[in-house]
Amino acid sequence: MNHHDGTIELSLIIPAFNEEERIAQTLDMALAYLDEEHYPWELIVVDDGSRDRTLDVVATYAPRVQCLALVQNRGKGAAVRTGMLAARGTYRVFTDADLSTPIEELGKMRAAFERGADVVIGSRRLAPGLIKKTSALVPRTHRSRWQQISSSCSLARIRGYSMRVQRMHCTCCNRNFLSCCD
Repeated sequence: MNHHDGTIELSLIIPAFNEEERIAQTLDMALAYLDEEHYPWELIVVDDGSRDRTLDVVATYAPRVQCLALVQNRGKGAAVRTGMLAARGTYRVFTDADLSTPIEELGKMRAAFERGADVVIGSRRLAPGLIKKTSALVPRTHRSRWQQISSSCSLARIRGYSMRVQRMHCTCCNRNFLSCCD
């Protein structure tokens, strides 16, 4: 953790399931990147009921890395949700334990947040040329992601959390989309 005045700007959440072999390298890379940044951050690993030594490996990084553990495997969504709810950062980002999206992409996401985006989605699978423009607020290629976000917003409201999304930014095509989650 890197706190200047107690306020955390960025929470990086890494869900992990049976990642004993790669989690140390991932944490080393994430910490090296975050240590170069000039803002307060926290790094949270959520172990999703691993049956290997993932928890033991992550524990060696304390107190710089916070580890939360789910008793049994509940799936990536549950691990991400657990991390997001425990996070204290103004901006909350999750990435996979294999860093399939390079940690350096955080800079693009942070820039989008600073330009006013409420939600930033990056995808390594969608090349910008594959995005088709439509008259809808959210392009067809992004609808399934938007529906997932909308569902998450509804779930959060049920549990007493309120969220209103006004602008969404997609880093894969560098476009903003306006919408509202009421």
